[in-house]
Amino acid sequence: MNYLSVSNLSKSFNEKTLFEDLTFGIQQGEKIALVGKNGCGKSTLFTILSGKIQPDKGDVAVNKEIRIGLLEQTPVVQNDRTVLEWIFEGSDEIVKAIQLYDQALTTEDPDQLTKAFEEMERLQAWDYESRCKSILSELGINNFNQMTNLMSGGEKRRMALAKVLITEPDLLLLDEPTNHLDLSMIAWLENYLSKSDTTLLLITHDRYFLDTVCNTIIEISAGKLYKHSGKYGSYLENKEERARQQEVVTGKAQNLYRKELDWMRRQPRARGTKAKYRVEAFSETEKKANEKADDSKIQWQVKGARQGNKVLEAHSLSKSFPDKKIFENFTHVFTRKEKLGLVGPNGSGKSTFIKVLSGELKPDSGRIDLGETTKIGWLKQEETSYPPNERVIDIVKNITEYIEVGKKQLSVSVFLQTFGFSGTDQYTPFYKLSGGEKKRLQLIITLLSNPNFLILDEPTNDLDLDTINSLADFLESFEGSLLLISHDRYLMDLAVDELFLFGQGPEVKLFNGNYTDYQEYLKTNRNINSSIEKKSETASPIAVELVAEKTKSKLSYKEKKEIEDLDKEIEKLEGNKAVLIEKMNNSGNSYDVILSAGNELKTLEDKLEQYTFRWLELKEKE
Repeated sequence: MNYLSVSNLSKSFNEKTLFEDLTFGIQQGEKIALVGKNGCGKSTLFTILSGKIQPDKGDVAVNKEIRIGLLEQTPVVQNDRTVLEWIFEGSDEIVKAIQLYDQALTTEDPDQLTKAFEEMERLQAWDYESRCKSILSELGINNFNQMTNLMSGGEKRRMALAKVLITEPDLLLLDEPTNHLDLSMIAWLENYLSKSDTTLLLITHDRYFLDTVCNTIIEISAGKLYKHSGKYGSYLENKEERARQQEVVTGKAQNLYRKELDWMRRQPRARGTKAKYRVEAFSETEKKANEKADDSKIQWQVKGARQGNKVLEAHSLSKSFPDKKIFENFTHVFTRKEKLGLVGPNGSGKSTFIKVLSGELKPDSGRIDLGETTKIGWLKQEETSYPPNERVIDIVKNITEYIEVGKKQLSVSVFLQTFGFSGTDQYTPFYKLSGGEKKRLQLIITLLSNPNFLILDEPTNDLDLDTINSLADFLESFEGSLLLISHDRYLMDLAVDELFLFGQGPEVKLFNGNYTDYQEYLKTNRNINSSIEKKSETASPIAVELVAEKTKSKLSYKEKKEIEDLDKEIEKLEGNKAVLIEKMNNSGNSYDVILSAGNELKTLEDKLEQYTFRWLELKEKE
C-alpha cells in the first residue's frame, strides 16, 4: 500500500535552492533513512511532508487512511503541565476512551459504563497508561508527575520522542531521534523500531542505528534525489560508482563544450535552422560540463604538536556535588597516543570528569600534572556563541592569521576550504550557519593550535554522515592522545582503544577495548561467578577488576528470589486480568457485573504496573 507520494517537489530559501523536482514514494513497511550533507534540505523536506510548510512547487499526496507522527529536532513542549498530562494531551481516541471509562466507573449509569467498556475493548486500551510509563522509563523519564517547565532540553526531546512512539502512527517521521539519548537508550530504540511494523522515514547521523533499523536509503545530493535499497555499506559502494560515472559524463561534456565554445566564438551570428539548434544545445552542454558531484570531503590537515614522555597525570581525583558523588580517588597516567572513550548513562558524570581534567572545574581533592609539551584541544558539547553578524573567516582571523600544518603555513581562507567552507561560505555571518556548520567551525577553532591531546564532548552532534566518517578516519590516525564522549557507536569503535566506565558507583573503571568489545564482554560474562577463579591467574589486573565490579553489582539471593516471585505474580495477574475482561464481555451488558469487574480490573492493573516496574528495576541490576 502506498502511504505517501511526492511529485516534482522544489524548495528554495532566499537565493539558495535546497532541492528541485524531487519525486519519490513511501510504501507500507519501508524503513527509510534520509541522508545528505548538512544544509541540503532534509529537515525542510520533513516539515513539508508533515504539512507545516508549503513547497515552492510540486505535490505531496498522503493516504487518507493513515496517521503520521512527527518528531522535530526542536519539539514544542508546553510548560504548565506534568509529564503524563502532556503525553496524554491531544492524543488520539485511546486517551479519551480511558478518561470516559474512569468517569463511567464513578457514575450509576449502566448505559454509559457499557458504552465506555465497549470503546475500551474496541481500542484495546487497557494497557495504554502502563505502556506510556514503560516507554518513558526506557528513555530516562521516570518522574511522571514532574512539571515540564523543570525539565532540561534533552529531557523534553526524549519526552517528545516517547509521545510519538506511544501514539503508534502508521508512518513515523523522526528527525535525529538519537540526539540526547545515551548509548543504552539508543540500543533500546534501535531494537524497538527494527521490530516494529511501523513505516519509517528518519534522519540520523548514527551509522550503526541506520544499518540496524533501515532497509532503504534516500540521498539528497546537489538538489537531486537518489534512492537505494539496502544497507549503508552497499549504498556507499553505489554512491562511489555513481560518482565515477558522473566524472565520465562530465569529462565528455567538457570536451564537447570546448569544441562548441570554439565554434561559438567563430560564429558572429547563428544562421539557419541547424546553426540555431546548435546554439540552443550549447547551453545544455555548458550546464553538463560545469556539473560537480556533491562529494567534497573534509581534509584534516592537522598533525598535532610533538608529545613528550609526560602527557597528563591524574592523582587521587575526587569530585562531588551536594546531591551526588561523581567520582572518587581516580588515578591514571595518560600516555602518548592513548585513545579513550567515556561510557555511561546520561547524568553519570562524564562531562564533569573532562571539565576537571581540562582544568575548568577544580577537583575536591587530588592533583593533575600536565606535561610541558601537552597542548589540550577541548571541544565542548555546548555551542560556542559569536556576534551574529561576524563572518566565519573573521571569527578565525581574530584568533590567528596563519595556521601551522607540518612544515608549512596555511592562510585562514585555505584552511577553511579544507574543512568544507568554500570561498563564498567563508563570508557567511554566524547567525546564518546551520547547526552542522557551527559544529564544524567549533572543530576548526579547537584544532587551530595543533593540539596533541584532544578532548571531544559529543563532537558528532549536528554533523552529517560524511563529516562523521571523515572525523572517524582522522581520529583513528591522530598521533596524539584522545578523550572522547560520544553516543555514536561507529566513532567509539573506530577512534578509541580503551574505555572509562561511568555509572557503576563513584569509582571510574578502565576497560581494555572499544565499545563493541565492551558489549561483547557484557554478553559473554552474564554468568561470571563460575569463571572468576579460572581467569584470575592469567587475566590482566584490569580484567580482574572488571570481573570484581561485575560480581559486586549482581543481585543478592533475596533479590533473585524476589524476581522469581514477581514472575509468578505477574503471570497470575495477567491471567486474572484476562478472566475479568472475558467476564465483562459475557456480562450481557449487566450494569452490576460490569461495574464490579471494572473496579476489580482497575485495582488489578495498578498492582500489575507496580510489580512490573519492580521487576524491571531488579532486572537492570543483573
